[in-house]
Amino acid sequence: MQIIHGQISYSLNLYKKLLSMEQGNVVVSPLSISAALAITAGGARGETLNQMVSHLKFVDSNIMHQYFIHIRNVVLKDISHEGGPVLDFANCLLVDKKLPLHTTYQNLIREYYGAESSAVDSALRQNGLVVK
Repeated sequence: MQIIHGQISYSLNLYKKLLSMEQGNVVVSPLSISAALAITAGGARGETLNQMVSHLKFVDSNIMHQYFIHIRNVVLKDISHEGGPVLDFANCLLVDKKLPLHTTYQNLIREYYGAESSAVDSALRQNGLVVK
């Protein structure tokens, strides 16, 4: 239950911050934002990892990753074959092709988040164009 309270707190704080910055309507997915940050945290170590996990209101990174695999496998479970919806969160990591990722990190994001990484040319990315 502590995890759920932490995620509700994170979501409400995020909404509060965004509403204080924006005029008009705001539509965001706190789940997608926290998933993106958790994917990023998966590659962090030391104090950076601790700060990211704390910001996302988790006790430690293992619990954080377990939470997201639970979300993927239970909450976002594909029930389209039963006439239900298909829900998912953004889960692609674009990486400069000159900076290859560690295999252990690639395995972590694939296993817990269903994410894949794609190499992009940094020159294209700097101009706002991303090509797979």
